[in-house]
Amino acid sequence: MKKHLLSVLCVCLITGCAQLAQQNREREIAPKKVGPDYSFKTWPGSTTSYTFSLQGVKNTSAILGPDFTVHYFNFNPPASLALYNGGNPKNRDEKADSRFNAEFGGKLAEWSLNRRDTECRAEAFIPDGDHSMWHVIVIAPTEQRVRDVIDQLRSFRRQDKQSASSP
Repeated sequence: MKKHLLSVLCVCLITGCAQLAQQNREREIAPKKVGPDYSFKTWPGSTTSYTFSLQGVKNTSAILGPDFTVHYFNFNPPASLALYNGGNPKNRDEKADSRFNAEFGGKLAEWSLNRRDTECRAEAFIPDGDHSMWHVIVIAPTEQRVRDVIDQLRSFRRQDKQSASSP
């Protein structure tokens, strides 16, 4: 009985430590408000950060997957923004109700929009320079609110820091 209890206790301790380490890594890449902007990294320890100006953000969070990250922003008035960065974004099989072009960090992106009874959802796929993609999703109660959030994404920019060992 003692061996089983010790085994269960060890498993719980290891699992708890792994969860704490994951939470710390996600906190490291989570979007942070820096003056009027929000800044984040796509991977712990990365020398590349991404910054943009967003208004009305209530809260932010990040999920760190094995080969991707997702950064979340919730707004007031109601809207949500998800920024997936990775090599295998999932495309919805649903046909778009409409399409439009809007800028994402200096690049013109094609957005697909779907209307529902209670919300509108727009998404775009934008290549990133390092063999990954941005899958950007905006959800809001109205199409106008979706477009208001997307208009703010033109301020999105990448900032690369030179490492300390670089000449």
